[in-house]
Amino acid sequence: MTEGQELYGAKMYTQSYLKYEQAYGIKKTTSALIAMRQSAEEIVRERYDLPIRMKASQEDFDGAFSLLSEMDQFIRERHHLELKEPIGLRDWLGQMLVRAVDQWYSQAQKKVLDGDYDGATDLMTRILKYAPQKKEATYLYNMCRILPAYELGKKAEGQGRLRDAIEQYNFILDLDPVFKDVSERRKKVIEKGRVRIAYVQVNSQKVDDKKEKEFGAVMCQELLKMDNPFFSLIDRENTEKLLDEQRMSMTGLMDEGKVIEAGKLVGAEYILLGEVLDVYDDQKHYDSGEGRGYLGRTKDSKKVRFQYWKEVYKCQLRMRFTLLNSETGETVHTFIEDAILDNVLNWATCTGDCSRIFPGNWRWELLDSDQDVVDADGYFELQEKFNNKPTSDRLKTLILGNAGHVGGKLTNEIEAVLEYKLVP
Repeated sequence: MTEGQELYGAKMYTQSYLKYEQAYGIKKTTSALIAMRQSAEEIVRERYDLPIRMKASQEDFDGAFSLLSEMDQFIRERHHLELKEPIGLRDWLGQMLVRAVDQWYSQAQKKVLDGDYDGATDLMTRILKYAPQKKEATYLYNMCRILPAYELGKKAEGQGRLRDAIEQYNFILDLDPVFKDVSERRKKVIEKGRVRIAYVQVNSQKVDDKKEKEFGAVMCQELLKMDNPFFSLIDRENTEKLLDEQRMSMTGLMDEGKVIEAGKLVGAEYILLGEVLDVYDDQKHYDSGEGRGYLGRTKDSKKVRFQYWKEVYKCQLRMRFTLLNSETGETVHTFIEDAILDNVLNWATCTGDCSRIFPGNWRWELLDSDQDVVDADGYFELQEKFNNKPTSDRLKTLILGNAGHVGGKLTNEIEAVLEYKLVP
């Protein structure tokens, strides 16, 4: 105890605490416990109280709150000493933070008025870190992002950089859907740069009309997914109706002049012709043998037979897309895309209710044997085969299965060709 007292008198509180703790461990006396508490209180004051106040005074609130957390842990770990945090420290720190937030907000407002949006944004970021509930700070933070974007958008619009203008206006509308005249400006920019495209399906002698209509409908659906505000696909039904009225037979030897004339009448600047050039469709079925099972999950269930099948299917589809300028008649771009479906399908059929059948094996239908077995774990796999019957029209499956890929590539091709010609 004497050595601890000497260290305490020399203000070496950590070392004195350790000596008192050692003495208390040898003999748990009240005097040693009181001495430990006094040293610990001085440690709290010296290591935490004063540094926290200094950091807060310097607006280093990260450091202040980090020390406050350490102090809380220090006190919790010595709960037997019944230590208390410095009186008023937490309230004082909260008041300092409120005062700092108010000062930062005033500084940010001035920076916004001076056009220093980056400086204001830095201050708003600090405010929202410590006071996320401050709604006016959230509003001013958004203004620090919106106002420069608004100026950039107007500048881009004035210079004819429509793509850049739309990018800025979209950014603003995501933050504030009713900010000034941004919605109206965006509409005007899109209208100024809008490219209207009409899709026309070219009839092919190799594909029946029903399949061609399915193909055309699928391609139109994919084109409608174009994530480009400047491209507008004209209603396909209106285009086809106009073509029918003009009694044009759209064959491989079509009259492009008539197509262009129809495109102009529906207000299209460009016409996209879609044509199926070639189709190969081969479908073969094979008997894969008999299957055996039970109408239940035990060997006491009725024995049944069913049939396994295999289908080998191959389908190829070659498509051509041609983009025409309806004003000049120029062929702007042509590209050919191949779609291939090469598939093997295994399925099964039975008579009666297939959903009751469990796979298994048995030797004799009327007699039981030690070799008989029910494969209860294979039930769901067998049921999948019963449900996995081939479709009657795999060409439609091929078109639908490749629609996303073909539509995406088609969209990219159109954008690459037209983007920089018509959208400055």
